Amino acid sequence: MGGWGSIADWSGTTAIYYHNNALYLVWKDILYKVNTTTGQVEKKYAGVTWYDVKGIAAVHGSADKIYVMRKDALFQVNTVTGAVLGGENFADVKAMTGVAGYLYIVSGANLIKMDEFSNKQILSKLYAYTESIGATRNPKLID
Repeated sequence: MGGWGSIADWSGTTAIYYHNNALYLVWKDILYKVNTTTGQVEKKYAGVTWYDVKGIAAVHGSADKIYVMRKDALFQVNTVTGAVLGGENFADVKAMTGVAGYLYIVSGANLIKMDEFSNKQILSKLYAYTESIGATRNPKLID
């Protein structure tokens, strides 16, 4: 990424997530929205120090909110206004992803499915050694 108004060296980036034709990334404990075509920073979300980020996700492809798991606390970030809500705690978070209206969080050994209203369901208790998680809607990748 590069170009006028961009940051030339993103080394040290600790989290990255693609959503709605933008990259959301944490660099030097700050969350940025970066244009994927130009590499320019479009927005800087500086109200919170984003250290030890375990994951960034959205529950829908068209959502104007993303979720950021900072250490063991889940925050909701409005990508338009920059408002940050939350801080809901989870124990020993290892990873997080989002798809089809839900967040999937690995907390300790538990795989938790959570909707936008914080309704939670433990899907499994067999995820103790998880290091990362992803989601797909492509059935050919699941077969």
